[in-house]
Amino acid sequence: MKWLVSILVLFLIGGGGSCHPSRRSIEAFKLKEYCHKNRPLRVNDKIRSDGYYSYRIQYLEYATGRPIPESFCIFYSDGMAIFDYHLDYFKEAKDRFLGFYNRGTQWGSYTVEGDTIRMLVVESPGNTSWLSDEYTFKIENKESIRLVSVSSPDYAENGALNYLTNGTHISEAGRFYPSDTLPDPDKSWLKHRKWYWCDKDQYKTWKKEYKKREK
Repeated sequence: MKWLVSILVLFLIGGGGSCHPSRRSIEAFKLKEYCHKNRPLRVNDKIRSDGYYSYRIQYLEYATGRPIPESFCIFYSDGMAIFDYHLDYFKEAKDRFLGFYNRGTQWGSYTVEGDTIRMLVVESPGNTSWLSDEYTFKIENKESIRLVSVSSPDYAENGALNYLTNGTHISEAGRFYPSDTLPDPDKSWLKHRKWYWCDKDQYKTWKKEYKKREK
């Protein structure tokens, strides 16, 4: 019976056995702009990383015909990001073995050029596709951003949502909420994947240091 339980645990950790990041997702993160460099982006004059930004996605209201609550995202100073951050889920599942850091959270990277933020995120382990999506935000000011486009095969196949990629604003500008209890990006499942890093030797060094800290 013990061997059966062990196999089941490994099956769950692996996202159900057959669930892996798509080759397209891995290749996207290998690009220089999105692979993880583990150093500050030095964009503090344009955006903040000591909290989370809100925005209200208008295309969902268009598609569903009903009001949609605010969505949230986080831009960490080291280049990591969370899209569609759920505060209640973080509070509820942050300490679970298969919780916030390993399930149900879209982690990724971002870049900033001028007044534009580009973010690439990937679905968490356990999802059936592990597809990546690229989001573009316009910086209204340091306290406010607006989602302007989404690049995703899922949206491209849905005629009702094709206008997402036409460059127009698809969300209302939100506000910034300071927070001193943000998720720890070092615990993210994505940061523990070698393919996410630009420099594989740097990943090995970070991994050793992380394990020492967590002992």
